Amino acid sequence: MNRFLTIILCSLALLSCTGGRKTAVETLRAAQADVEEFGFIPDADEGRLEAAADWFERHSPAKDRIAAWSLLAGVQEQEDALHKAVISYEKALRAAREARDDAARGRTGRRLAHVYNASREYVPAARELYSAWEAYRRAASNETDSLAAAALRAEERATLLEYGQAWYNLEDLAQAEKVYQAVLSEAHEASDTLTEVGALRSYAALLLQKDPPDPASAVELLSRVADDLHHPLSSADQGVLSWSYSLLGQAAEAQMRLRRAFAQAETASDRSQARFRAYQIAAHEGRSADALKALEKVVEAGNDADNTAMRDAVSLAREDYLESQGALAAERLRSSRLGIWALLFLLIAVASTALWYLRARREEIRRLREEAEETIATAEELRQRLAESSRVLKGTVAGKNEILERLCEQYYIYGESSDKLPSRLLKEVKNAISGLRDDPGTLESFEKAVNTAHDGAVDKLRAQLPRCKDEDVKLFVLAASGLSRTAMATILEKEKGVVNNRLWRLKGRIADAQAPDKDLLLACLEG
Repeated sequence: MNRFLTIILCSLALLSCTGGRKTAVETLRAAQADVEEFGFIPDADEGRLEAAADWFERHSPAKDRIAAWSLLAGVQEQEDALHKAVISYEKALRAAREARDDAARGRTGRRLAHVYNASREYVPAARELYSAWEAYRRAASNETDSLAAAALRAEERATLLEYGQAWYNLEDLAQAEKVYQAVLSEAHEASDTLTEVGALRSYAALLLQKDPPDPASAVELLSRVADDLHHPLSSADQGVLSWSYSLLGQAAEAQMRLRRAFAQAETASDRSQARFRAYQIAAHEGRSADALKALEKVVEAGNDADNTAMRDAVSLAREDYLESQGALAAERLRSSRLGIWALLFLLIAVASTALWYLRARREEIRRLREEAEETIATAEELRQRLAESSRVLKGTVAGKNEILERLCEQYYIYGESSDKLPSRLLKEVKNAISGLRDDPGTLESFEKAVNTAHDGAVDKLRAQLPRCKDEDVKLFVLAASGLSRTAMATILEKEKGVVNNRLWRLKGRIADAQAPDKDLLLACLEG
């Protein structure tokens, strides 16, 4: 009798596994066909694709898991569920490592870096891009087919360019410049026009951020894009040219390029960049009213983007909770059906096997319930943080001086040179900055705002890293308040390079410390 029951159970398990494989393979093939035909997955059924990926994770080799998780991550990225996409890409990357597939590691790591960039997490983006570049380099070196190797080399150069852009986002201009120069050399030698154009554009923008800026070289690089490589200039390129010509004293050419930047702007980001160039040019030419008007629009757009990102985070957390609740209900229903079969098998099978199975199902339900409760708690915490952060920032110096953030940049560049910065603006900025430097109550209000918005981060820094000097605490407070490197350098009367070095050293001390809340403290410095 026991042998007969064993045969029945094994047959049922085999049938279930066969049916699951058929469904998973069909779902995966349909998604791959959509990608090949349309370039994306239209009307994607994320639930089916996620179920297929889960099936492949349990039953298939690493190669199949790479494709399943990558497709699912693409759907999630397409739907702006970036936190889900990160998890799926990580699983695909793990499968690629297991399969020792360097080409897949490069593709997956690069796409994961794009998701991190979209989330404004530039440090992990840079890390993933470097790993992807190394993977592409290994894959190209091991590839015997010349055409395939050339394609991998092109991907390697494009990834290296994005790695340089990551350093630019991190405001390490020296490192970014080295990477851009390497990409330009390799792309020109390989006649890789697309990558060369991207490197020239990025390098031109970087040259205007250097101290001092190099507008003549920026114009020369973009001239190579338009004249030598015959590639049309974008709205951002026109903005770079407008600011370059303004610095060169060619006001008419600067205004013409600025009009083109606005005319070619297609996205909100393009329009925001064009407004910022308008602010720079107006401030440089001494038109203070136009400068402030343009700057206010830039700040409004930035605040809208930040608030939208926070609201999206709350919304996504709530969606996760609802999905978890649905999964919990489905799991209970499936468990009840399995319970009926278990009762039938209890009549003819060993009672211990059925009891073990029920215990496993109860444990699964408990785990899902805990995950659902944790998700709703996260959603509620995000909602509270959004409300509290909005209230605190509106009442603090940081919230009141959004426009000052950009004006500090002008003050930092031109200092006391009243012929470059209008005297009325110069006086206003000097008064505000003097208050930030000398008024003890101002730093205290910053500390209170940071403690409220970041779970008592300043108090925890003092308590858990008692060797931190007052200057380090002040630097931490300014950075956690969201001020730029330029604003901090202006307030602290230091060069930006000095501020960057002090921030890196402070991050290093926090990372090396045994502080229980060091993840929170490091997160405050990543803003």
